[in-house]
Amino acid sequence: MCRHLAARGGPDFAGWTAGDLLFRAPHSLAHQSQFPLHQPAGWTNPDGWGVAWYPATGDAPGHHRTVSPIWADRDFVPTARAIEATTVLAAARLASPGLKLDESGNAPFVVGRWSFSLNGTVDNFVHEAGVALRDGLSPDRRAALTSDTDSEVLLALALDRIDNGA
Repeated sequence: MCRHLAARGGPDFAGWTAGDLLFRAPHSLAHQSQFPLHQPAGWTNPDGWGVAWYPATGDAPGHHRTVSPIWADRDFVPTARAIEATTVLAAARLASPGLKLDESGNAPFVVGRWSFSLNGTVDNFVHEAGVALRDGLSPDRRAALTSDTDSEVLLALALDRIDNGA
């Protein structure tokens, strides 16, 4: 299971920067992912992390993903402190069994103005369910997949439905 952070507010989050929310606050995402409570699987969330942030102007979010654990990604801290955003979505990963540990598998997934993160797993995704779900995608969405994760496939399914008027 992953750890997630979602925040929406003004550019300064009422005195908090994205860097504070991710790295500095007492219950920051970095702290929660290194010392999780109430996590049924795994002792930490060491399999990488990602963040998407939406500036006050424009539709497309900024985006950062890495395979480093969030608590070890000190190079991103100065960037995070400078982020002026109205919305932040981040996740620290504990990869599902059988999935690659690769940057492309880390949430949030970003397509155009959309960002998506999922806490959980699709049962039997690697061997059966993933094949069926991918088969339900439009050819363009299927070709655009970059990871082997259930989250990216679910986002693609949702975007296909949005494109079709749902």
